[in-house]
Amino acid sequence: MTINDEQPRAALFLQLREMDYLTPDTRAEITASVVWLGPNDEPRGDNYQRGLDGLRVSAYTGPREAGRSWGWSAEFRDVYCVDLRRAEAMAKTLKLIDRRLLAANERDGYPADFHAYLARIANALKITRYVAEGSAQWQDNTGRRWRVMDARDAQRWIADTEARYAPVSSGKD
Repeated sequence: MTINDEQPRAALFLQLREMDYLTPDTRAEITASVVWLGPNDEPRGDNYQRGLDGLRVSAYTGPREAGRSWGWSAEFRDVYCVDLRRAEAMAKTLKLIDRRLLAANERDGYPADFHAYLARIANALKITRYVAEGSAQWQDNTGRRWRVMDARDAQRWIADTEARYAPVSSGKD
């Protein structure tokens, strides 16, 4: 078996969605959804059989919190159809996340930021890799605009994204 024949590995796919239409204080939503890394680390979203299709971990960011995010959540969104077996798998996933978040909160206190919250959920799901979509400067010779990252790089991506939406200081303080 070559390395490309291995079973796909799970990763959290980080995305940014601009939301100028909500409120002046909400500028963007950061979401993370489970994808599977196939050959050459290509993200694939074939989560239907794994009870993870539609799972989103999200937060909002904007000038309201001076460059920090709020409204952290882990939930299923945009699910097309759900039968009993799929509903049970989704409920099992949410219960697992909730149970492990509560245990981590009791042991370590509440997460200080969205990355810490996301890292706890990744840990609950036994996920160690992240994928982020990027700008044109990330584009490689194959045309892809995403990168596979570890937790430290994901933390930097989230912090940079939050900082981009922080209020601009007028310097008159």
